[in-house]
Amino acid sequence: MTNKQSIKLLYVDLTEQTTRTMKLAPEFVRHYIGGTGLAARMLWDETQADTAPFSEENVLIFMIGPLTGTIVPASSRYVAASISPLTGIWGESYGGGSFPRALSRTPYRGIVIKGKAKGPVTLWIDGSGARIASAEHLWGKDTFAVDEILKKEAGPKAGVITIGVAGEKQVKMAAIVGDGKAARVAARCGLGAVMGWKMLKAVVVSAEGGRKPWVFDREGLAASVKEYFPSLHYDPDEWPARAHKFWAAGRPMVSVRNYAEVEFPGFMEKCYHLGLNVKPCYCLGCRSGCFLSMYRGDHKLPPGQHMETFGSNCGIDDMDALLEAFALCDRLGLDCISAGQTLALAMELYQKGLLSRKECDNIELVWGNAQAMLEIIRKIGNREGIGALLGEGVRNLADKLGGNASEYAMHAKGLEFPRYDPRSNNAVGLQYATGSRGASHMEGFVGIVLKGLHIGAPPYAAAYMKSEEGKRAATDVLAIGGVPELVVWSQNFDSSFDSLGVCKFLSNPTVWIREPEKGFMGIKPGQYLSWLNSATGWDMSYEDFFKAGERIFNLKRAFNVRRGISREDDTLPRRILTEPRGGTEPDADNLPPLAALLGEYYHLRGWDSQGIPTEDKLRELDLWDIIG
Repeated sequence: MTNKQSIKLLYVDLTEQTTRTMKLAPEFVRHYIGGTGLAARMLWDETQADTAPFSEENVLIFMIGPLTGTIVPASSRYVAASISPLTGIWGESYGGGSFPRALSRTPYRGIVIKGKAKGPVTLWIDGSGARIASAEHLWGKDTFAVDEILKKEAGPKAGVITIGVAGEKQVKMAAIVGDGKAARVAARCGLGAVMGWKMLKAVVVSAEGGRKPWVFDREGLAASVKEYFPSLHYDPDEWPARAHKFWAAGRPMVSVRNYAEVEFPGFMEKCYHLGLNVKPCYCLGCRSGCFLSMYRGDHKLPPGQHMETFGSNCGIDDMDALLEAFALCDRLGLDCISAGQTLALAMELYQKGLLSRKECDNIELVWGNAQAMLEIIRKIGNREGIGALLGEGVRNLADKLGGNASEYAMHAKGLEFPRYDPRSNNAVGLQYATGSRGASHMEGFVGIVLKGLHIGAPPYAAAYMKSEEGKRAATDVLAIGGVPELVVWSQNFDSSFDSLGVCKFLSNPTVWIREPEKGFMGIKPGQYLSWLNSATGWDMSYEDFFKAGERIFNLKRAFNVRRGISREDDTLPRRILTEPRGGTEPDADNLPPLAALLGEYYHLRGWDSQGIPTEDKLRELDLWDIIG
């Protein structure tokens, strides 16, 4: 992937049952790096303003980056991208496990899939090419069973991603799941439903006969990784203290009862005890492990997003039921964030009399009803009864019910909130409102400071702010001045970062299970850039790297503008903008000053007052060919 070398994508037409190789020119690749950058460009080029999510013209893209599968730690990551059936705009989701590493050992750095098969199919890829095969024997099976069957056919080291019944039935919050019980899930935006509409049950990449990905300077990359990546240690005796710090009782920002309340006594303590006596569930190529991927006995523990969206957000503290709910979501292939938030909305609407017991299939949707949670998950995944409506997500549910139901629907641009309450962090509020795919904490990864613990943007973000206000905003969660600068920088950096094909937690050692040497604050932007140049042979400067991120973010914005997005969509729910959280924390009375923040944000972005990238900005970013 030097300036003299192109890369190959696999282009699949399921309608015609054909595959072909697509070559991308070297300068084109350098422009977008890989991963989400190339995916954004391909989705722009392959679709139109009126392309429907469920249509033969919509494409489903899987892309890896230039660092995927290399010696760089935690570099087995891929992005899935398409027009989201949940939101109708740019949709992306990230997954790890064996699939991206296996793909890095084929001739292809990405897959573009259009059309629709006449019956269920599986796409098989190896070092010599690709073929489309029947998946009739897999249709109707859950993700764990499919992974087991296909790895018996392709070998235990094969990379497999699949959909469950939720994807087959085109539930709009359906996920794509890899590695069976290890559950490496590309969850957000309902891209599993796109896969299901196309009748594509799974993608299998054979590990047999593959080569390691080409690296321009293999020795230089190995030396750079050795220099920058810290030594690690793990002391089981220290684990309880570290786990207690992570599951801190009463920490701010956590959602409680659909963001209507602020405290759920005893919940975090139960999460803490659940996290004892565990062992890491390492992603392929990961050296550190993390709090979000652990085994307790033979069961994978849910990440915090699941525990809090289904747990505190629904008033449920039955740990056994939450574990069962997590496994159900993974087997059915459901986004646990969207499913949990939709259940929380349904519970609140039920208790306000806006949703009747009859409409809920005679299920009593009251706070804390763990059995109701499990019934609803099954109904959503199978698109049965009330589950067919809830599977449409919070925005569609509220629109269907009418009245003032939309006031309680926690989403931005149709994508359900993660567990973090933006009233506790003004930067998070702006990030949710302006995100390309809607309310995502991962696009921007801004400094979510929880009692001095950085969960999100690394604390070094302050060093990259040009203004004193920006530096303060990087550490002060209730700052107003400087917040637009912080969010713009974070979104641009993440756009470059998400094009590399590595895990975000390389920048956030606070969530590592194996502790780094004292003083290590995470891999920094310049160090990622060093690895990128060693891998590709490019001589990309720091300015070029960030310019690429800005280009990618603006391309996604232009994609959304083409689909009708403007300033009126860059907003947050009424509850978040008008109802303080309360409680005793410093954020008790804070409300995100979104209107004040958007003007400065648009100015820094070079967008007009309606949030549309100007022609001058697009030309500056060498996106002149998408103007008009």
